[in-house]
Amino acid sequence: MSRLARSVLLLLIFSTVIQAQARAQENASPLPACPAGNLLAGKMPSAWQEIERNLSLLTDETVAPEGAVWDASLAAILQTGASTITWDLGQVISVRHLAIQADANDTYNFWSSLDGKEYKLMGQIDPATGHGLRMRTLDVGGMAARFLRVGEGKGDGFYSISEVAAYCQLPTPFPPQMKVVDAPAATAPKTYLDYFNNDASARWELILAMLGAILLWWERRLVGLGMAAYKLRLRKILLGTMGVLAFLTFFNFGFWHFPNFVHGWDTFHYYIGSKYFKELHYERLYECVATADSEEPGLRRRVELRKMTNLRTNVVETTANILAHPELCKQHFTDARWESLSTIWPISARWRIRAVGTMPRPTTGSTERRCGPSWAPPCPTWHRPAGSTSSCSTPSTSCCSPSWRDSYGGPSAGARCPWLSWYLPPTSPRAGTGSAARSCAGIGCSGWAWACAW
Repeated sequence: MSRLARSVLLLLIFSTVIQAQARAQENASPLPACPAGNLLAGKMPSAWQEIERNLSLLTDETVAPEGAVWDASLAAILQTGASTITWDLGQVISVRHLAIQADANDTYNFWSSLDGKEYKLMGQIDPATGHGLRMRTLDVGGMAARFLRVGEGKGDGFYSISEVAAYCQLPTPFPPQMKVVDAPAATAPKTYLDYFNNDASARWELILAMLGAILLWWERRLVGLGMAAYKLRLRKILLGTMGVLAFLTFFNFGFWHFPNFVHGWDTFHYYIGSKYFKELHYERLYECVATADSEEPGLRRRVELRKMTNLRTNVVETTANILAHPELCKQHFTDARWESLSTIWPISARWRIRAVGTMPRPTTGSTERRCGPSWAPPCPTWHRPAGSTSSCSTPSTSCCSPSWRDSYGGPSAGARCPWLSWYLPPTSPRAGTGSAARSCAGIGCSGWAWACAW
């Protein structure tokens, strides 16, 4: 190769390298900005899910006194464990330090994103010592972020955040001084629920049962000794008193379910389980509820985080399999029946957030939680085959089997279930002749007619 050709080749190679370097510099992402001050100050969230109260409270640089009640007026309430709040920082910024005042006995997660679609976990805010709203900080070392997200609390089911702050440049002091607004302390005043609650009621029921057993033993003993007339008036008074106390105890002396009138677990099982028993039987109840919930965009993330009891094995599992295979549930429904379930479910799901989602907390503004590892009723003993310990999932021998249910179908269901006839609902044109049948089936499994009559 001649000297001229070599020179031209080298010149072309050099020119190509220079152009490639120039293009690389043009395409290279600039270093993240690092402004001073609170990156979230005064910003409204760009997106949120299942949050109560004014969202501007979260970034107004105003906090409650340390230890203030968890649901103080300046705190936003995260309704479920899937609740999140997202802010758009306006540009890619290096986030190094985070501060949050939130309910002390819960954990909260922070995520970052460059595009608002793919989020990376930045870190977790751990529980703090003490009660009520407490300030905590997190050092994330410098993560590039355009979007910042916080939420998905884990703990007692009651989540709240009163202030969130993010920094690139570490302020002094840290966490910084913010305006403090007075709020009640976390020590709530005593109420009747502190003295007579579900645990106290259970102990009282045991004592009452033991006293009743002693009274019956004494009665039998006197009859055996031929002393049936001994203190007969006293025994009658004691027996009557025990009957009155037993009646009042059944209703927890007017406190019902401390303090709810409706028992969420029971109502959920008895209403949904009986109305859709043909498709659900027993073992598919939680699975189909999760599938129906997952079709609601606002509930999808909540279902992904949900833990459910597998009613076949009684093992608590995640929802990963049912979400990956919704046909495992939907194949048992006709299109019309699934549409029926899907139509009522957005309404009943809101109820279920309360009735199936959390237990009451003994402070102001409390809500609840359940659906998953909750108790599910077995068949009543008197409806099981001899020696059987089957639950309602047993196909043919269970009291809740289709054959048992169908035997009480039609308008004359009350006549075939005489012990239930006083509370069987009339056949409705909407439900057809199966209305009484489903009620009878639900009552057979539950023992509570009023919860099944729709």
